[in-house]
Amino acid sequence: MIAETPRSPIARLTELRHFMGPSRELWPPLAESLGDLAQADRCLLALGTRPAPAAETPAPVPAPDASAPEALQWGRLHDWSRGNVDGPANGLLNGQLVALATITARDGTAVRGLSVQGAFVVALRLPVLSAAETCIAICLLTQTTEVMAKASLDRLLLVQDTVYLAQEFRQARDGAASQQRLGETLEALAVVQDQSRFYAAGLALCGGLADRFAAERVSLGWMRGPSIQLRSVSRTERINRQMELAQALEAVMEEAVDQGADLTHPAESGGWITREHEKFSTQHHAPNISTFLLRAGEEVVGALTVERAASALEPAETQQIRVVLDLLGRRLDDLERRDRWVGARLGAWVRQRASVLIGPRHTWAKLLGLGVFALVLVLFLVRITYRVEGNFYLRAEQLAQLGVPFDGYIGQAFVRPGDVVTNGQPLLQLDIRDLVLEEAAAAAELQRYQRETEKARAAGALGEMRVAEALSRQSAARLAQLRNRLEQASMRSPFDGVVIEGDFHERLGQPVRQGDPLFRVARLDRLYIEAEVPERDVHELSGSDRGEIAFLSQPGLKFPVAGRMLEPAAVPRQAGNVFLYRCELGQVPEAWFRPGMQGIAKLEAGRRRLIWVLTHRTIDFLRLHLWW
Repeated sequence: MIAETPRSPIARLTELRHFMGPSRELWPPLAESLGDLAQADRCLLALGTRPAPAAETPAPVPAPDASAPEALQWGRLHDWSRGNVDGPANGLLNGQLVALATITARDGTAVRGLSVQGAFVVALRLPVLSAAETCIAICLLTQTTEVMAKASLDRLLLVQDTVYLAQEFRQARDGAASQQRLGETLEALAVVQDQSRFYAAGLALCGGLADRFAAERVSLGWMRGPSIQLRSVSRTERINRQMELAQALEAVMEEAVDQGADLTHPAESGGWITREHEKFSTQHHAPNISTFLLRAGEEVVGALTVERAASALEPAETQQIRVVLDLLGRRLDDLERRDRWVGARLGAWVRQRASVLIGPRHTWAKLLGLGVFALVLVLFLVRITYRVEGNFYLRAEQLAQLGVPFDGYIGQAFVRPGDVVTNGQPLLQLDIRDLVLEEAAAAAELQRYQRETEKARAAGALGEMRVAEALSRQSAARLAQLRNRLEQASMRSPFDGVVIEGDFHERLGQPVRQGDPLFRVARLDRLYIEAEVPERDVHELSGSDRGEIAFLSQPGLKFPVAGRMLEPAAVPRQAGNVFLYRCELGQVPEAWFRPGMQGIAKLEAGRRRLIWVLTHRTIDFLRLHLWW
């Protein structure tokens, strides 16, 4: 048994259970104490950690079991040895460290003999707070026996909870410290919150932090435009900003504001520029300086500088100050704004609103707002020509419809619809063979009656002469009728134009009756536009409007037109009533113009605001149905 002395291994291990220093300083004395307790020549502490789970594992390869000891990643915490242990036993141990640590993590303890006379390895698992970590102690014993090695393991088992208790003690101590810091933070907040003026709140904040953290000086600066001004200093009622100290403090604060980060001197790693802090530390004998930013939302509104000569601020103290400033930033900003005179408050309000509008933040929202504003201006200020739209048809000023002059048969057709014809050009020839025969018979009959008249006159038969003269006149009229029909048998165009109806090339020999329509011929030099104006837009036209038309067959071509006459009566159509608006072409008709062509006509009805053009139909609909 090992003697219980004040500095025995067990006593040292008992002290380690209440260890107060950093965690990295725990492992060397622990390894030495465990080695002495086990009477080992070497004691190694290893820490196994489980790797973080992969973000994505390929499907064919199963994910490893993170809870298995084989999945741990091992690292050395400390390696203690008693004198020089270079030898075969130590070399064998180095080659088996990972395997031995894995077995011990699984089984809890391990006693293994090495292939060297009298050399054994004793290992045990040390409990820790973190479930993701495993701590192993491995001891090398030389010149011993297996029984003595197991006895050493039993002694180690008595103190294997040392690491767990030390971590638990630290956790409890940190919790108590956190509660104490929380209480102090709440006290500092309460003192500042009770103030109703910015100057008093600043003095309370600086004085409270100086007393709590034993600082020589705590200074508060506040943003005024692009620069910062010193506003409060602990244990100082009046500040002369012309003094060298005040200007130096402002330079220190501006250095932190320009970089947008808390700065410390001596500087920690991080790449921040601390030239002004170093300069202030040298000139004013302030070895430790820390500057913290105050924010209201995301905007930096001030800075606070803490000077302490004894030591630099601990991380816990830095965090406590940071929490206090984060909670008081908005309150101090409100007090500072409230204490300004009326003109300054108004200017700050205008500047804040202007910064929201023209600042670099919320770019898309501002672009959207500007776009909406520009759209509103365009809708209400820009005037465009409003045009009434409707269908149109190309009509001919003169249209001749040729019918059958007498009963007969179609003998020969000369034209088709679409053919351009001239004045007097034959269009169709009726069959005249029967008329020619009848003409010959009528001519013979006329001669016979004329001879009978002459014969009766020579014989002095007055009565027979009168009868023969009457029959002669009757035959002459019949002959004139037949000759007239022979002339009418050839149907001719009454003027220059185009045939728009009548195709009889496949109806030769077909009988026709007197009065049946055969051809329609329209003049091409006298065309006009007949536009159909919807009833809802007819009030916008004056009767002498100008516009443009586009044919369905040539939508890419636009032709000017001028209004001539708006018919007073509506004409029903399937889509609603329309008014016929007669318009004249503003140019000579093209060669391809044909009566009956249609398209879209747009007639100018004056200039209107764009908002009216887009909404007047909807407004009219609502007025009509809601009876506005």
